[in-house]
Amino acid sequence: MKQPAVNVLTADHMGRRNTRLPRATQSALMLVAMLGLAGCASQTIEPGVSRSANLAAADRSVSPALAAVLGNLAQASSDKCQLSFLANFKGLSPEAAEFNRYMGQSQKHLLDLLRAWAHAHHLVLRQHKRRGLFGQAAKLQNSSDAHALLSASGASFEHLYLLLMYTDYSWQIQLDEAALQFKTPPVPVNYLRQALKVNRHSRSLIMHLLFSTRARG
Repeated sequence: MKQPAVNVLTADHMGRRNTRLPRATQSALMLVAMLGLAGCASQTIEPGVSRSANLAAADRSVSPALAAVLGNLAQASSDKCQLSFLANFKGLSPEAAEFNRYMGQSQKHLLDLLRAWAHAHHLVLRQHKRRGLFGQAAKLQNSSDAHALLSASGASFEHLYLLLMYTDYSWQIQLDEAALQFKTPPVPVNYLRQALKVNRHSRSLIMHLLFSTRARG
């Protein structure tokens, strides 16, 4: 089946205006989203069959280490899709709004690819969480980042959003590269290659936006 094409956005093409809602509506939407994002850490992203069926049919031929990486990649794409929707109401500049639209579209496409592969291999995509003190520290950091995004708006939100996304995309790129090192099948090579291309391109767009913002400032 032919997969839908992902538009490759360049810095010269970013210029669409974003929609703004009243401040009260923005805050309400952002609060709902951040609560949803905070809850994602304990959720499982599953293909389109029941949880019990997935667990019963889990493909033991997929390396546990690879399964953990894929679960984290799925969660990262899901989180970006949610944040992309909510960032529309936080007063992004036209350039950042265009990047935000691209982020939502491209990450949804990647997530659909990965879910299809997982479904074909009866694999449950669940996020691999750190445990102990490291896990608690990561949870506190995520909560702090969510609070900062909720509190900010306009230029402050945009700057924080871009910084956090730069860090997150860098982490996704490392996961993509690590997963491509697995040689024993099954490995979703097509998905990982597309993900690596999209995530590298997205990070370069963020760099352009950050430098542009600095130059304007």
